[in-house]
Amino acid sequence: METTLGERLRRVPIGLRLALMIAVVLGLAFGLFGAGSLYLLRRNAMRSVQSDSKRLAASLERALRSQMLTADPRKVGDMLSRIPRRGGVRSIRLLTGEGETRYATEPARVGERLGKDSPACVRCHGAGDQLVSGTQVELDRRRTVATTVTPILNDPSCSEAACHAHPRSRRVLGLMIVEVPFGHVARSLERYRNWLVVMAVGVVSAAFLVVLLLIRRWVVRPVATLVDATRRVARGDLTHTIDLEQGEMGELAGAFNRMQARLAASQRQLLVSEKLASVGRLAAGVAHEINNPLTGILTFAEELLEEADDDAPQREDYEVIQHEAIRCRTIVRNLLDFARQGQPAAAAISPHLVLRRTVQLVGRLAAFHDVVLDDQVPADLPSVMGDATQLQQVFLNLMVNAAEAMQGNGRLTLRGRATEQDVVLELADTGPGIDEDDLPRIFEPFFSTKGGKSSGLGLSVSWNIIDQHGGELSVESRRGQGTVFRVRLPAAPTQAVG
Repeated sequence: METTLGERLRRVPIGLRLALMIAVVLGLAFGLFGAGSLYLLRRNAMRSVQSDSKRLAASLERALRSQMLTADPRKVGDMLSRIPRRGGVRSIRLLTGEGETRYATEPARVGERLGKDSPACVRCHGAGDQLVSGTQVELDRRRTVATTVTPILNDPSCSEAACHAHPRSRRVLGLMIVEVPFGHVARSLERYRNWLVVMAVGVVSAAFLVVLLLIRRWVVRPVATLVDATRRVARGDLTHTIDLEQGEMGELAGAFNRMQARLAASQRQLLVSEKLASVGRLAAGVAHEINNPLTGILTFAEELLEEADDDAPQREDYEVIQHEAIRCRTIVRNLLDFARQGQPAAAAISPHLVLRRTVQLVGRLAAFHDVVLDDQVPADLPSVMGDATQLQQVFLNLMVNAAEAMQGNGRLTLRGRATEQDVVLELADTGPGIDEDDLPRIFEPFFSTKGGKSSGLGLSVSWNIIDQHGGELSVESRRGQGTVFRVRLPAAPTQAVG
C-alpha cells in the first residue's frame, strides 16, 4: 500500500522537520524580499533611464539647433557623426515635418519616410492630431534600448531666420529620434538578481544548519531523553530520573520526575494494599482456627496455676504457659480487628476535634507523663469526610508509637495545614528515628522495629484506615533526627463539622 506524503513526512525526525520548516519560511521571506527589492530597483532604474534619455535628447537638440539653422547639410552630418563616438548614443535621426529622414547617423536610413500612423508620429501628435509637446520616451521589449522622440518646434528663431522659408503658422518642423542603449543597466539588474539568489541560498542553508544544530541540542536530545525515560518506566523501572537544563524542557523533566515519584508511591501503596488484603483474609481464617484451642490452653493453664502450690517447681512453667497464651490471644484479637476493618462511615468531621480528643485520651496514659504534647493544629482547618472513631484509632496508634520510640521522654508536635484539595496532619517526635533500610517496610503487616514487644499490625491497620478514607499515610525519618508521620485526607465538600 502506497504511503501518503503526510505519512512520509511524519517519519522524518522532528528536528529535521522543524529545521526544514524554518528554512522554507526563511526561503519564502527572502524570496518575497528579493522580488520586491528587485521590482523597486528595476522601476527606479527605468525611471532613471527615461529621465537621462530625455536630458540627453534635450542636450542633443540644443547642440544640433545651431547647425540646423545654417541649413548646411555637411555641418549637420559632421555633427551627427561625432555624437555616437562620444558614447551613450546608438543612433540619431532628424526627420522633416512630412516624416522623411533628412539626417541620420546611419546613412542607410536617410530618405526613410514615416506615416502619421507610425509610433513616432503618434507620440508627437497624439489622438485627433492634437500636438503633444515635450520629449517622449519608449523602452523596447527587452528593455535594452530607450527611444526618444523630440518634436522640433517652429520657434521664432526658425521662422524669422533668413535661410528658412517656414511660415509662422507651422508649429512642428520635424522630429529628432534618438536611440540610447542601456544594456548595462539590464546586466546590472541581472547581476543583482543573481547575487540575491546566491545570498538567499547561502543564508537559508546556513540558517538551516544552525537551526538544525540548535534544535538537536535543545529539542531532539531532551525529547529523546524523555522518550527513553518513558520507555524505562513502561518496563517497570521507577527509579530512573531525568536531569535537564532549565526552561520548558527542565519543567517537563521535573513534572516527569514528580509523576514517576507519585507512580512509585502509588505502586508501593498498591503492593501494601494487596499484602493487607491477603493478610486480612488469612488472618480471619487463622484467628478463628486458633482462638478456640488457645482458649482451652489458657483455661487449663489458669486451673493448673490455681491448683499448684506456691513452692511447686512446675508453677514457673505454668506461669510461662499462661503468659504466652495471653500474648497469643492478644495477637489473635489484633488479627481479628485487622480482618474486620470495614468501610468508614462517611461524615464531615473536624480533624482538629479528633486530634484534641485523642490528646486528652493519651494524656492520662503513664507513657505520656514526661512527654510534651505541642498541639499546633489550627482550629479552623477544613472538615474531612470520614469516620471519627477510626481516625482517632489511627492518631492514638501513632501517638503511642511516638511515646514508645522516645521512651516516655521527649516532645511530640502536632501540626496541620490545608491545601487546595487536602488536609495534611503531621505528628513529629524527637525520638531516635527509623533506619533507612526499615522505612520501605514500615507499613508491612507483622513488621516491627520493637522486636518481640509488638505484633507489627498497628501501622498496617492505620495505613489501611487512611487508604479507605481516600487519603495517604507516609513517614519521613532519619536516624538520630526524629520521625514525622504525615496523614493526608481529602477535604469535605462542605464545612459542616461533626
